[in-house]
Amino acid sequence: INVCAHAKLQAPGSEWANGKLPEHVETALANLEDPEAVQQLRFPLSVSEGRNELDKTGAPCTVYDAVFNDEVVKQAIAYRKLKVFLVELCLQWVGQKYSLSLDPKYKLPHRKYMGDKPEMQTIRVDRKSMIEEINEPDEEPSFPLRSRPAVVKASAP
Repeated sequence: INVCAHAKLQAPGSEWANGKLPEHVETALANLEDPEAVQQLRFPLSVSEGRNELDKTGAPCTVYDAVFNDEVVKQAIAYRKLKVFLVELCLQWVGQKYSLSLDPKYKLPHRKYMGDKPEMQTIRVDRKSMIEEINEPDEEPSFPLRSRPAVVKASAP
């Protein structure tokens, strides 16, 4: 499983923007034995379809790419408990998504990624509302809102 990063993938909260591990994440990772603490951790990720590659010995293997927000991956590189948590999360997601029984024993190879290169993925992003409130117009309207004058019928007295 290649763990990849991209800024377009949503961060799990606004606290990740300052380049520091959020306090609630650090607390939860320190208490991984507590199921409630772990359930509070949410990490959006995108997992690719498997593709056939060759490992370093030339044996065939299946490779998956898991994409997290880039700030999350930066923090995982610096904070070992987060890295282990994300790797285990990837193993669970790939196993669940593709109905695989993956060995929980893993190695972190000394290479950037497995295979030629990670494949491009389509990542869904939240669409902004199509309606936007405007406090004051930037300029006068360039077309009339009513193309003809309204015809008012007078009733007889």
